[in-house]
Amino acid sequence: MTYLVEGLLILLFVSPVNILLHELSHALAVKFCGGELIKINLGTGKVLFKVRKIYVHQWYWNNGEFYFKNLKSESKLSQIIVFLSGPLSNLFFAIMLYLFKILIGSSELIDIFTTWAFIVFISSMFPSSFGGRNSDGMQIYRILRTGSSVFITKGKAQNNA
Repeated sequence: MTYLVEGLLILLFVSPVNILLHELSHALAVKFCGGELIKINLGTGKVLFKVRKIYVHQWYWNNGEFYFKNLKSESKLSQIIVFLSGPLSNLFFAIMLYLFKILIGSSELIDIFTTWAFIVFISSMFPSSFGGRNSDGMQIYRILRTGSSVFITKGKAQNNA
């Protein structure tokens, strides 16, 4: 596969699939912890279309974020579960793809998906802030340090990168 084709494949397909998996895992954790999912954004820019609570933006491969409110319990554990669920889903996906590769043999597409899932796991777990958005790792760090994420406010919508 040429570098151009591989790059386009990652940009237009592999990255969005990993981001969607990541954000849906956050949404599942919010439901598990008794919260209410407001919406999921895939990408930035103008909204192209919406499917239920998932908004797909014109730069859909760029990033993802989820909005929620009213966790049943504001405990450190429930908050950590919400923010850890996304990165762990990417790690689990990478491990499953790697095992699948062992079973069926080498595949360049599986290699790309596996690598990208692992990259999303590492980048989301690294405690950082960029452009006013906090990584999941930064959210978890703040929960452990202060007892609450900067976005956890009872009854108000929360924006989480």
